Amino acid sequence: MKSVYALIVIGAVVFTLLFVGTKIDLLGYEVKVVKSGSMEPAINVGGIVVVAAAQSYKVGDIITFGADTWRRIPVTHRIVEVVPTGMTTSYRTKGDANEEPDNKLVRHGDIIGKVAFDLPFVGYAINFARTPIGFILLVGIPALLIVLDESANIVWEFHKYRFRRRKTKNKASLTLPKYVAQKSVSKRMPSEHLTKKEKHFDVVSPSYSYKRKVI
Repeated sequence: MKSVYALIVIGAVVFTLLFVGTKIDLLGYEVKVVKSGSMEPAINVGGIVVVAAAQSYKVGDIITFGADTWRRIPVTHRIVEVVPTGMTTSYRTKGDANEEPDNKLVRHGDIIGKVAFDLPFVGYAINFARTPIGFILLVGIPALLIVLDESANIVWEFHKYRFRRRKTKNKASLTLPKYVAQKSVSKRMPSEHLTKKEKHFDVVSPSYSYKRKVI
């Protein structure tokens, strides 16, 4: 059961990081959702690519480039030619599923990064998580369950600590210190050490009461 819960927690954390990565840069990496099949079969529609910027690129690298706005989405294609253009370098790109290269050259400054790896089908979940109901189901509820579970663990550990502390205190109160026990024993005089004159009969009680002789 614990292993299943651990897998759920790890999955929720990873998905949240991927979702956040589509919005901001995470330690130099960005996440982009693939919305076309121009790179199939290498990268399928509905997958995601994790890209990182590099100082230089070469033929064969799969790069993501272009604006990433509400109206425009970046393109992920493979470099098929490096074209020097004056002081800068441009790249000719092509989708693996396309017959012809792209019409425009890609400038070095327009490249978001090189594809480090891709994950299939995750893009569908991320697109769903961008909707209000999807965000609640895929991000909000798992995060809330994790917080509640950790809070319950903290409360449980606190109660266990209080129980152990109370048990230790009760045990200590039942155990007399050694010097107290010796002192109490030394004050009591055994009957065999008393003389007959020191034994007085108690009229009220049929038993003998042992006292020291009063002179």
